Amino acid sequence: MDFIRPPCRSAVDDFRVALCFHLVRLSLLGFLMPRRFQFSLRTLLILTTLCAPLFGLLGRLSYRAEKQRRAVETLWKSGATICFDEDLGILQWRNRVIEVRIANPISDSDVEALRALDGLELVDCYGMDATKLRAALPNCRIESDGAYAASE
Repeated sequence: MDFIRPPCRSAVDDFRVALCFHLVRLSLLGFLMPRRFQFSLRTLLILTTLCAPLFGLLGRLSYRAEKQRRAVETLWKSGATICFDEDLGILQWRNRVIEVRIANPISDSDVEALRALDGLELVDCYGMDATKLRAALPNCRIESDGAYAASE
């Protein structure tokens, strides 16, 4: 019994089959969706106007979070202990630094990092003079050598 071998298909034949399939598919889509989605210039301008404040707010929040991240990284490298506000779970990037404890001598980069932290409430300085910090952080409570000193 002789078996009939199927004809060999080449890459050109595969391409032709795929092309026919896509043309049929596109013609069916054209039949089902006769008109493509269009919108007017007015709609585009209205959507842009509505989305701009949202993206501006997101940009501002991400800038603040990055600024705080850089300041915290600088303070951690200098050996400071940092206490954050309550844990907000999924909104962890919104955690605010409320307290910093510094046991090493304060450098100028540490002062700039402390100044960059918004909402800082307390800075503990052990074994050092805190006059530089009091001048740089007038709205923050500063404790030095266990003695409470508030600057108003």
